[in-house]
Amino acid sequence: MFISFLFSSTYNRLDSLIREEKQLRSTQDTLFKEKHTASARLATLEQQLIELGQELEQEHLKNANERYLKHFVQQTIEE
Repeated sequence: MFISFLFSSTYNRLDSLIREEKQLRSTQDTLFKEKHTASARLATLEQQLIELGQELEQEHLKNANERYLKHFVQQTIEE
C-alpha cells in the first residue's frame, strides 16, 4: 500500500513537472518570437529615424538657401 502511494505520488509529481516543462517551453517560444518581432520593429524604427534626420537636414539646407537668396535679392535691390 505504501509503495502504491509512493508510486502514485512520484507519478503525479513527474506528470506535474512534465506539464510545467511544456508550459515553460511554450512561454520560451513565445518570448523568442516576441523578441524577434521587437528586434525587427526596432530596426525599422531606427531606419525611419535615419530617414527623418536626413529629411530634416535637407529641410534645414533648403531653408538656409532660401534665406540666403532672400538676403542676396534684398541686397541687390538696395544697391
